[in-house]
Parts: sequence; structure tokens; C-alpha cells
Amino acid sequence: MVSFAPIRSERVYEKVVQQVQTLMLDGQLKRGDRLPPERDMVAQLGISRASLREAYSALELVGLIETRPREGTFIKEETGQGIHPLSLFFLAEDNFHDDFLELRRLLELQVAALAAEKMDPEAVQALHQCVARMAAAVDDTISIEEDKEFHRLLANGSGNRMLMALVQAIGHVVDHHIEANRIHWFRESEQRQQLLEIHTRIANAVDAGESGQARRWMEEHFQLVDQMRSLQENVEV
Repeated sequence: MVSFAPIRSERVYEKVVQQVQTLMLDGQLKRGDRLPPERDMVAQLGISRASLREAYSALELVGLIETRPREGTFIKEETGQGIHPLSLFFLAEDNFHDDFLELRRLLELQVAALAAEKMDPEAVQALHQCVARMAAAVDDTISIEEDKEFHRLLANGSGNRMLMALVQAIGHVVDHHIEANRIHWFRESEQRQQLLEIHTRIANAVDAGESGQARRWMEEHFQLVDQMRSLQENVEV
């Protein structure tokens, strides 16, 4: 049976990833192996559930693990679809989630501002329809997919080809980041409603051509993510 060592470090997320990678390189973990249940992993590693989930998010993103409903988390048997090298670069960096959230904030504030200036009426209509589908969704899976589509539509509407190419290059990571945020930090209906209202305000600002307002509401979006992440981690530590 594979044994994980307790972690005593401020960089908890990176240490978990390193342990899994090392155990795979040593042959103690092989493709298809099932990882211990989350409760056991948290106990063995001596970390919070939030830190473990951050590590699992990154490992799943690069195709090393997969979660099977009602079965558990497994070392992936086959390598999935490739990820853009720029995405892999971010994952290789220390403090991935904080740095990536910071990058998303920088990019998407400008994306929202440019979309308000340049987005054509047909694309704006698609943005409103996306928000409407998000509001009507009774299934979290559908709502999450519409959330991803909302941010893709904004990027495409920015009118800046270089910015669009950069967002596309990290698109796989952005999608995964949105999904992780929604699953881990926006579980309650009140929290999801707050997020929906902000998406609605962003769409309205873009529609009105109010660049400054679009930027402001996108900043509110990321402040809400920061707030919910902090609350969740404080509860689970």
C-alpha cells in the first residue's frame, strides 16, 4: 500500500503534486491505481481539504489523475488531449492558483473593457443569451458550461487578435479554473446568485458600450471569487 508523508510547508499545493509525481516515477503509483479516499489523504498528508483539492485540480488538468463518480480518484490510464505549452508553463510554476487567478484578473478586466468598445450587436446578443441560459440552468454542469462560454464570448469580442490568441492558448486552464471555482467555492444558491448577477451586470455594461463599467464589474467578479475562496479555506483548515 502506498504511504504518503505528512507535509510541513507553506507551499502545500506544490508539495502534494511533487509527492504524487515522485511516487509515479518510483513506480509506487502506476497508471490505473486508485488513490486513497480524500479523508485518508488529508489525514496522511496533514493538510486541509482545500489544499488537497488544489493539488488534484492541477494533476487532473495535466492528465495525471481522473475522478470517477462514486469510485474515487485514479492515476489516469491514458494520456488525454494535449495542453498548450503555455498552459503547462503556468502549471509548472510555484503558487499556480494564486498566480493564475492574478493573470486571469489582468487579462479579463481588459477583455471586458475592450468588448464594451468593440463587440458587435450579434455577439452581445449571444452574451445575453448565455447569461439567460445560466440563470435558467437547473443542472450545475450546464451552468458551469455557460459560465465558460460567457468568458470565451467576451474574449472573442475584444477585437484584439493578440489578446484573443493569448486567452485561447490558456483556454484549457481557464475552463478548468472556472469549473474548480464553481464546484469548490460557489456551492450554495445564494453564492451562485451573486455570481449570476455580476455576469448580468458585465453583459449589460458591454451592451451599453460602457467600458469603465464593464471593467469595474469584472473586478467585482474576481473580488467575489477571492472572498469565497478565503471563506471556504478558513472553514476547511
